Amino acid sequence: MATIDFDNLVLDDIIAEAERQHPDLKVGEVTFRNMLRIGSKDRDRFRKVLAKFSDANDGQDVDALKVYREALTIVADDKDKAEAMFDQVGDNLAVINTLVELYMKRSQVGEASPSQD
Repeated sequence: MATIDFDNLVLDDIIAEAERQHPDLKVGEVTFRNMLRIGSKDRDRFRKVLAKFSDANDGQDVDALKVYREALTIVADDKDKAEAMFDQVGDNLAVINTLVELYMKRSQVGEASPSQD
């Protein structure tokens, strides 16, 4: 952490520190915005999408690929570029799952996982 002069704080210093502490995840041309740096509506939508895995534990069928793509699209800075990247990945759940894991580590948010039953 850079030394902060608490007697002479300027907003740019605080913004830079927040960006350093809560970085986005960049994959090619797509930036997946950190959970702490998006609006509350998007955070709520993201959580609701991942909550579908809890529904799976209640006996409902969940398409993990679809849920992960939907969640990542919410936090993507450019939805069209994100969709194009997902199209390149296709139905490879291992790649999408890895992307979600990397995003969760970078954002330091709790991870929802599909049931392994």
